[in-house]
Amino acid sequence: WPHDANMHISLLFLQIRKLVETASQIPPQLVIQLDNCARDNKNHDLFGFLSYITAKKWFDIVTVIYLPVGHTHEKVDGLLFGPLGRKKKYSKLFTPEGFPTFVKSAFTNRPPTTQNLVFIWNWKQWLSPFTRSLKDFKRVRCFRFSLNPEGFPVMMYKENVLDIVWRGFEGSNSEGIQILTEVPEGFPTLSPPDLLPEEFLEDITKMFEHLPESAQALTWIHFLCLPLWYRKA
Repeated sequence: WPHDANMHISLLFLQIRKLVETASQIPPQLVIQLDNCARDNKNHDLFGFLSYITAKKWFDIVTVIYLPVGHTHEKVDGLLFGPLGRKKKYSKLFTPEGFPTFVKSAFTNRPPTTQNLVFIWNWKQWLSPFTRSLKDFKRVRCFRFSLNPEGFPVMMYKENVLDIVWRGFEGSNSEGIQILTEVPEGFPTLSPPDLLPEEFLEDITKMFEHLPESAQALTWIHFLCLPLWYRKA
């Protein structure tokens, strides 16, 4: 699938749903830290989704903080991606099925769990009829979603996370911005994966002679035998 809002919202939704289904008590506030990338994370599709889960009262407040460029001191970079990067320097990974073991071996204590993403939802298509377009938020680093006195989800923002005052509609510090024209009903449909180009399939066959185990070659042979709808002519 393309690395766009559909994928990122689906990943976020799966984690939130897991929390709702397994936690004994749901916290009233959700705080999300994201890269400041418009295509993936900073767009009206994601804001529409956060407005939606606020309207459904999954959380009282949802706060989104966009990290600065080169956020090397962010905890997730050091504790999660750091060990994976070091492991990659002296280990090789030949199949997707080997990724959970690869991740587990990179950590000496409490390794993160992995999940095989077998489908995503078309959130953009589902939300677009109800989502207002946004502009001039490139420099804004912090957003907050909550319900207004009428019970409708609204968004407030701060250019800097250290600012004291939240701003809303036309700079107001009290009236929030309505991202959704109305709260959509139902649920989005699944988004079909992109077809694979032939050159990608050719690269797989060239890799066979470098695989250390026959089982790894069988994994890719099985993949190449999948129906043609996985392929792009």
